[in-house]
Amino acid sequence: RVPSSLSRRERLLEIRHPDRRTMMRRKLPVVVCVSLFLSMFPPTTLAFGGVVPEYCGFGEAEALEAALRGAPRIKGSLQQVQVFTRHGARTPVSPCGPYFPPAEDIRWDCRSRFVETPVASSTTFARTFNDGALGGTCQVGQLVDRGVDQLRELGAALRRVYYADADLPPAKVYARSSDLSRTRASAEALLASLLEEKEEAPNRTVALETTDFAEDWIYPNEAKCPRLRDLEAEAYADGAFVRWNAVERRAVARDLEETGSSSVNFGDDMAGSHLLDCVLSSACDSSVVVFPTDDKDKDKDGVTVVANLTRYAERKEFHKLRFNDGAYAKLVAAPLVTRAVDKARQDVAFVLWSGHDTTVMPLKVALGVEPDVDRWAPYAHALVLEVWRLDETHTTVVRALTTRGPQRLDGCDADVCPIADLERHTADWIDRTTCETTTKETNLRRSGAPRRWHFDESAQQRTSLSRLLLTCTSAAVQVAIGFAIGLRFKANIRRTLPGGADPPGAAAM
Repeated sequence: RVPSSLSRRERLLEIRHPDRRTMMRRKLPVVVCVSLFLSMFPPTTLAFGGVVPEYCGFGEAEALEAALRGAPRIKGSLQQVQVFTRHGARTPVSPCGPYFPPAEDIRWDCRSRFVETPVASSTTFARTFNDGALGGTCQVGQLVDRGVDQLRELGAALRRVYYADADLPPAKVYARSSDLSRTRASAEALLASLLEEKEEAPNRTVALETTDFAEDWIYPNEAKCPRLRDLEAEAYADGAFVRWNAVERRAVARDLEETGSSSVNFGDDMAGSHLLDCVLSSACDSSVVVFPTDDKDKDKDGVTVVANLTRYAERKEFHKLRFNDGAYAKLVAAPLVTRAVDKARQDVAFVLWSGHDTTVMPLKVALGVEPDVDRWAPYAHALVLEVWRLDETHTTVVRALTTRGPQRLDGCDADVCPIADLERHTADWIDRTTCETTTKETNLRRSGAPRRWHFDESAQQRTSLSRLLLTCTSAAVQVAIGFAIGLRFKANIRRTLPGGADPPGAAAM
């Protein structure tokens, strides 16, 4: 504002030739508008080699240890620790050529060896593997060296938090794993680090329980529980999901094909798809290159492509898990929750459940852990359940923790929850779960409803038209904003010139 005490001529000179502070005040609104406009378009050009997908689980042990140490102290004695884990980094569960052609010639080599000791023998055998389906020294679905390290780091973190000043006898440990090499090796790596022996300590034996994989309940076993197929079909037949999937699935496939693949095949007979498995297991291994790095454009798109594929898989998987009040997740988790609650009342200090992403994610949804987070369980991801006995009331309570800190369980009024309340709440839905198919669900399958994926062409056309209209509207708004900013700049420049003359080249603006 020009002081009123100045003469008319002085005021005109002040307006047309303002000082630097006045110019900055005048330009500030324009600078703010331009900044907000540019913030609508965040940079996405990241080098693929410099970004590690969260799925890889690098740093999971450190994050969990920080969360455990940062949790409020409970006034009581710790009775038991239960840990539900996903295995560490592994190779793809099948050759990737049929799903993602650029990965067809990848050779997977592993330094780890399987050590076997016959009963009543002092001889050990180091079993090696070569010329398998993955063209190297790794088996399909095998825990790679980085995966072993991840579980050892997790075991060391748990030891530092819970057993730094106390000995944990193997007799006080219960471990249960699915009967696959990657989950068994993950359990062994975690327990070996957790029960780290002193030099003078004698050799100790730790029991690890498994069962026939075809009969197991620690993962979604559709052969033993046919209703899982029906609940999945019901979730994926949901109209909103069908319309969303018709567009997003094609967009993800198109992005992948633009990285150099002639075609992609999702392979939906596993959770998340074989395509997700091939791309992410490769992206997590520094010795494996899936996306080309010599082409700038393709290298630039690598991070975006992997991120879009992961978000797509997460959204469709958690739609299934949360659909119909989490019916699918609760049916998967019911046997595990039942056994975990039973173990919480037994005289066991440490309980390990070594499973899969399809073990941990349904369990978290069923228990209400991280209800607003739809994140695929990374390698070596863990859910911790502490069992305490309170000093004042001698009540047995539980507390769940993840890398995001303490979690309030469904049916509980606080993070620290009486085990009786948890048992009562879970019993309500566990008693209603059944693996028998219902008439409605059976008819849904027979009617031709999609079991996995369904493409609604009309829905895709409607959504594409909506996207086109939205794009045109956005472009028009952006042009209008740019035109307004240009006029504002022109007016400011005219005011700063003597006589209000147009600046040189103004006619071209």
